[in-house]
Amino acid sequence: MTATPPPPSPAGPLTRQVAARLRQQVRGGSWPHLSRLPPDADLARHLGVGTNTVRRALTLLHTEGLVERRRGSGTVVLGQPSSIEQTGPRVGVLVPSLTRYFPPLVRGVRDVVEAGGGTVVARPSDHGAAQESAVLDDFCSSGLEAMVVVPLTPSLATPQFRDRLESLEVPVVVAERLPPVSGAERGDSRLSCVVSDVRRGGLMAVHHLVRAGRSRIGLLSSRDTATSEDFHSGFTQAAHDLGVAVGQATLRWRYDWRRPQQIRRTVRGYVSTLVQTGTDAVVCFDSTVVSALLRELEAAGCRVPDDVAVITYDEEGGHPTPIPVTAVVPDRGEVGRLAAHVLLRQLDRGIQIPVTQTLVSPDLVLGAST
Repeated sequence: MTATPPPPSPAGPLTRQVAARLRQQVRGGSWPHLSRLPPDADLARHLGVGTNTVRRALTLLHTEGLVERRRGSGTVVLGQPSSIEQTGPRVGVLVPSLTRYFPPLVRGVRDVVEAGGGTVVARPSDHGAAQESAVLDDFCSSGLEAMVVVPLTPSLATPQFRDRLESLEVPVVVAERLPPVSGAERGDSRLSCVVSDVRRGGLMAVHHLVRAGRSRIGLLSSRDTATSEDFHSGFTQAAHDLGVAVGQATLRWRYDWRRPQQIRRTVRGYVSTLVQTGTDAVVCFDSTVVSALLRELEAAGCRVPDDVAVITYDEEGGHPTPIPVTAVVPDRGEVGRLAAHVLLRQLDRGIQIPVTQTLVSPDLVLGAST
C-alpha cells in the first residue's frame, strides 16, 4: 500500500543539500527504476545527517515524482530527472496509482517530455475522489503548463468533473479513459484522449483461442471497472461472430484484489462449472486472478493447456503462476508517449489542433497456457 507522505516541512539549506545529493544519485543510476533505496536510517548515517533530514529530503523527491514512499516497503525509485537543461514545459501526470498498472504510462510521458527539455511531476489519486481533486488543485496552483490525467471512472462520468478538465487554462489529455459519447454530449466534448483499445483485446483473446482449436470458451472477469465492460463487449462480439459457445462458463463479479482467499473460493466454484460444462478454454480478464485460476484447475485435475487453455488480459498481476500465461498486453508506455506528443502539439499550436481520440492496440504475448 502506498503511504501518503506528510506535508513537507519548510526545506532548509541542509534538507535541500541532501535532496540534491540524492537527486544526483538517482540521475547517475545509482538506484535503477523501481529499485528500493536503503532505509532512511542507513541513508542518514551514510550522509552524516539526522534521519528527519533524510525524510524531509525524500519528501521533496516524492513531490517531484522521482520516488514513492511505500508503507512497509520503503522508498522506491519511479524516475530519473533529465540531465538536459530545462527548456520545455512542466507537465503534471495524475494517475490512480504509482505502484500498479500505471508506472509504464508515467515513464512514457516522461520519455517524451524530458527529451524536449521539460520536466514531469507525477502524483497519484490513490483511487480517492478527494485526493484526485486535491492533486488537480495542486497542479493548477503550481504553474504546470500541461497535464495528462487518468481520471477515476466515477469522476469521468460526472459532467462537473469533465467541465472542470475542459475549463482548465492549460492543455489536458485524458489517458486510458474514454469520455462519455452518448446523447447530446457526443459533439460537445473538447477533451483529447489516448487509450488502450481494450475492446480489441477481448476480440484478440477469443480469436486466438479459436485458432488454437477451442470451441467452448469461458470468461472470468471483474465487472463495472474502467476497462472490464469494453473487454466484455469485445469478447461477446467475437464469440457471436465465431459461433463460440458461452453461457454458464461466464462469471463477472466485483472483488477486492487485496482479499486473495475470497478470490480463490470464488474461482474454485467457477472451475467446477468449467468441468461440468466441458469448457475447453478460459479468458481471464485481470492477471491478479489468473494465478488462482491455474492453481484451482490443477487441484481439479484439469491440465493446462491440454484440457483447458487459459489467456489473460494484462500481464501485470504481482502473483507468480505455475506456467507462463498467454496474455493480451496493453502498451501503456505507448499510451503515455502518444499522450505527451498530443500535449506538446497543443502547446505548440494552441486551439488550432483538433480534438484527438487515439486507440492503442494491445499485443499478444504467447505463453505455455495456450
